[in-house]
Amino acid sequence: MLRVRFLTALIMVFLFTAGVHLVFGENAFADSKYSRPISMIVIDGASARSSGTTADLASSFIGLLSTLQSDDLFMLMNTDTSDQIVGPFKPSDPEFNQSRADFDAALRWPVAVNADDLATSMVQIQASMIEQRAEAGSEIYILLGDSSETDFNRLSTTLEPLIGRMAESGWILNGVSLPNSSGPTTEFLESVSSASGGKNFGLETFEDLATVAGSILEQKARGSLMELGSRPLSKNQLMSSVVSVAPGTSETTIFMFRDKSEGSFQLSDPSGFDISAGRSFYSVKEVPNAVIWEVQDPEPGNWKVDVRGIEGKISAWDYSSNNYRLVLETASALPLDQTMAMAAYVVENDRPVKLENVRLVANIEGPEGSKIKIQMTDDGSGGDGIPGDGVYTMLVPPLSTVGDYKVELELTWLNFNHRLSSYTNFRTEIYPSLSVERFEGAIGNIISGERTQIARVKVHIDGEPYGISSSDLVPIINSTNGSSAEIEIVPNRLFGEGPAWEYDVYITVSNEGKYSLAMQLSGEYAGSNFSNMTEVLVLSSLAPETVSQNVSEQIVQSPPVAAPAISQRPQTIVPAASRSEAPVTTTSFWTAAWAIVAIVLAGAGIAIYFSLQTRPYGYIYSDDEKPLVDFAEVKRNPLIELFRRSYVSGKELGIPGLEGIMFRFVGGSVRLRTQGEHSTVRVNNQPLVDQATIDNRTWIGSRGKLYTFLMSPPVANEGISGE
Repeated sequence: MLRVRFLTALIMVFLFTAGVHLVFGENAFADSKYSRPISMIVIDGASARSSGTTADLASSFIGLLSTLQSDDLFMLMNTDTSDQIVGPFKPSDPEFNQSRADFDAALRWPVAVNADDLATSMVQIQASMIEQRAEAGSEIYILLGDSSETDFNRLSTTLEPLIGRMAESGWILNGVSLPNSSGPTTEFLESVSSASGGKNFGLETFEDLATVAGSILEQKARGSLMELGSRPLSKNQLMSSVVSVAPGTSETTIFMFRDKSEGSFQLSDPSGFDISAGRSFYSVKEVPNAVIWEVQDPEPGNWKVDVRGIEGKISAWDYSSNNYRLVLETASALPLDQTMAMAAYVVENDRPVKLENVRLVANIEGPEGSKIKIQMTDDGSGGDGIPGDGVYTMLVPPLSTVGDYKVELELTWLNFNHRLSSYTNFRTEIYPSLSVERFEGAIGNIISGERTQIARVKVHIDGEPYGISSSDLVPIINSTNGSSAEIEIVPNRLFGEGPAWEYDVYITVSNEGKYSLAMQLSGEYAGSNFSNMTEVLVLSSLAPETVSQNVSEQIVQSPPVAAPAISQRPQTIVPAASRSEAPVTTTSFWTAAWAIVAIVLAGAGIAIYFSLQTRPYGYIYSDDEKPLVDFAEVKRNPLIELFRRSYVSGKELGIPGLEGIMFRFVGGSVRLRTQGEHSTVRVNNQPLVDQATIDNRTWIGSRGKLYTFLMSPPVANEGISGE
């Protein structure tokens, strides 16, 4: 009889699979237009009825899963009657609780004389999933124990084509081994789950329910389960557990797992008031081996759970969902062997927020398993721009390995036992880098007003020359007294009009003083944008008079040299009137003429320079779409307007956080540059390190505020102030 039933099931599997493939084709499992998420729980009735403990664990598993995946539609199948499937229902549907109660009763008392075998049930599972349009990612949980009538080796071979088709549909099969399952049962469930990328859970005792909950939370990327305490109790003992709820928590779920279905439980808020089930923000679910509380928008502070009347072991756990989210600002690929500054901040509903009494730590893991732990700061140290602005910064030491780096941001509330984590990654690549040959003799003796070569910059990739365009190399110059300096970058070994890999750097300064200069290389390489900077050169300029005086002192201090003999002759004194009336020579005439020509040419050059300067244009709007700045109407100092027409300093705009940046208008391009001490500024969610080009609808963030740059206003606006 057993052989006949097995052959019948084998034929059904083959015919059903082949029929679906021929009639519906490949799209039978891939039509996602009307698909929906399904969680199907399949329990082998004979295994569940093996003991009361097994039935309790199976029932508790259903209650736990429906709590953690409350947005899914649930279907329940008992292999005793595989054609009588419960659902689909959402856990919040009133029908679900009644149907689950009936299903729970069937786990303890048989409802069929001749139960279906597992092969027949698997065919029915596939049919039901297709009928309910289960989308890819839907999950099937198979709860199975030992069966003396099942040959699991033959069953694996029989079901292999069917399980393969289910895996192709994107459905995930998970195995759950019921108590006292033997090796063949566990091996069969492992083969089924591995074929679809699922997991295999061991459900031996009530403590395994915590493992199941933690795995599901991790899989759904919702966070992690935290243990509050675990201990054995007697009837007259009390167990109290404290649940620390941090600010910004949107939901807290508290799990009390127990080995017996008994005891009383009480939940109190931070004020000490008992929470009753009648409140709209609170719900409780009780199953044989667990009591589960769900609290929406809980009050921050210490909540307390009291447990009485239990004889046996109990463990307490909690999970909290927070409205806050951690964001790490980093480029998709970063250069090797350079110290990198990275910024992170906390957002709520995609808006930056500032938090008090928190600590933010970054755990960085390299491609070879190396680990770095760095505490990020918001106190003005470690590369942080402004203390207390909610933007945390860290300096990552030079990384020497190409590959993917994992970053875990971990935010800890110092006054609460709560932690928020966020995971991201970045990649390091070998990018073009710069090396500088310093001209030491010139660096410390620059004469103001004279063009001086101070360095030679070479571009290379991993030691090999790499040609770039001159426009990719940008000088960044600062001075102690605010004096201006002209930097010339002259390509050396230029191939026609093509790129060069070696450049000579010249400087012409206007006044004596100290200057600092760095060269920044920005561009695109291998499909990714990159930025690289040289070391800072510290320059010293001397005034021409000082140089002449030094030369004179050197001449005076030189040892005297004997002068040649000169024949003496009478000295002729010319009256002053006669000297003043001396005729103008031809040389004096041409000197004056050339001076006039030079003045005319200089005036023409200045006129051409001013005509080429781009007048500022565009607008800045606030995050609530209010106009803040019309660049064309910004009131400026006349001298600044005359000599720096195409530049607008952030200080001239009067917008907090933008004081340390400079807008430069070059034709149809607008460039944003940093200058001096400034707030941490972000451009399109990327930190502004040195400079960036902004376009229409580029957003600029600083001090928790967002501003939008527009080439033209969205509607006609009047009276936009530039002050």
